[in-house]
Amino acid sequence: LNGEIECPNSKCQAKLGRYSLVGEKCTCAKWINPAFHFHRSKVDECPIAKNDTIEKLLLQRSVPV
Repeated sequence: LNGEIECPNSKCQAKLGRYSLVGEKCTCAKWINPAFHFHRSKVDECPIAKNDTIEKLLLQRSVPV
């Protein structure tokens, strides 16, 4: 129920973070279930403009049927 998140590239397999399906207690004292932690230095940040919505982004990436 706990484990590491690794790069899916078989040549890389860098450790990107970890997960806990049981959950973990947050610093704000709330229980977070499931919990995911990523190392900032290991992932790319892709900022999203404030006027874009998740729906717009999903529609842009969808494949026509």
